[in-house]
Amino acid sequence: MIATAYRSLDRLFRRWFLAADPLKRVCAWLTVAVCVVAVVLGAPPTYSLDSLYTDHLHHAYAAWALLNIGPEVFTTPIDQWDFGALRPFVNWAALPYLYPFGSLLLFLPFGVVNNLGLLPASVVNLAMVITFGLGGVGATWLLARTLRESYRPVLVGGVLLVAAPLYVFWGLNGFFDSVAAAVALYGILAYRQGRDGVAMLALVSALSLHYRLWYLGPLAVVVTVRYVQARNWAVDWRLGLVGVLGGASVASFVLSIPGFTRLSETPQFNASPIAVTAGITPLVAATLVCGALVLMVVYRYESNPVTLATVTLAIVSMFVLTQWSPWYPILLTPVFGLVNHRRSHVTLVAGFYGVTLLLGFVAANHSLLRFL
Repeated sequence: MIATAYRSLDRLFRRWFLAADPLKRVCAWLTVAVCVVAVVLGAPPTYSLDSLYTDHLHHAYAAWALLNIGPEVFTTPIDQWDFGALRPFVNWAALPYLYPFGSLLLFLPFGVVNNLGLLPASVVNLAMVITFGLGGVGATWLLARTLRESYRPVLVGGVLLVAAPLYVFWGLNGFFDSVAAAVALYGILAYRQGRDGVAMLALVSALSLHYRLWYLGPLAVVVTVRYVQARNWAVDWRLGLVGVLGGASVASFVLSIPGFTRLSETPQFNASPIAVTAGITPLVAATLVCGALVLMVVYRYESNPVTLATVTLAIVSMFVLTQWSPWYPILLTPVFGLVNHRRSHVTLVAGFYGVTLLLGFVAANHSLLRFL
């Protein structure tokens, strides 16, 4: 048994850490770096790089709440949750939980272990941060794999220069957006490879993790229909799982609508500087023009209706969603995997740089954005 384990570890080390593919080597050593940074720089009790960020504690507490009060997590303000919890964490106290059902499943193991006292809180928090940091490494790997099929190497490098630090940095601050992006990227990669069953599961899972990925809805619907047609409309376990997960996520959104209407009234709300709902300022007007130019190029050179619908929804969502934070561009990166023409590639990369750097600087003036 020991010899078998040793041989398995040796093969794993040679396959990744000594791989001929430089991307594999970079991601393997980056994985080690993520674990070291999380342990050395992550500060108890949150273990996020910046102790200001506590979203992972918020989600873990909400996951435990799901087991105790069920769907009320989506309708009842957090400060009114009434159940036993060993380590409650009340943030956004005046609002219910405003994320899809699937995000609670992601945090359920952490919430259970934490509130049953099976491990010290610092260990659970460290495990969450390392998980999401590794999710950032996985997202980097999947984004690179997806892009290098059709993008020029210089554009792949340009995207990864910004995307990889965003994935890993915010993952190490306890944000699961990198995991959601990784799942979406895996679904898009499977879609491009013609593996509709895998693509369907991954895309619906991504939609169930974060509402800001719902612009991928048209792609998820098309892949699902194509999968069902290939099976002569027969239902299998994949369709059953997708139906339950998708239905639960839609139900959680409907239940959360009253909470969304009160979101802007909370002290933690970060208003988006380009939301059209706040009026047409010079910044909003300039960004609208840039968004229209991006769409013009994409519509000129792309012919797939699913691609056009998905890119359109992604850009429109930036102007209608009223909140903005510097890690939100993470959830726009799956769009890169949908376009095929090189001029569309260049246009989307330029738009991504604008959103990540310029808009991020205006909205948050974050040190990472200044560094980039």
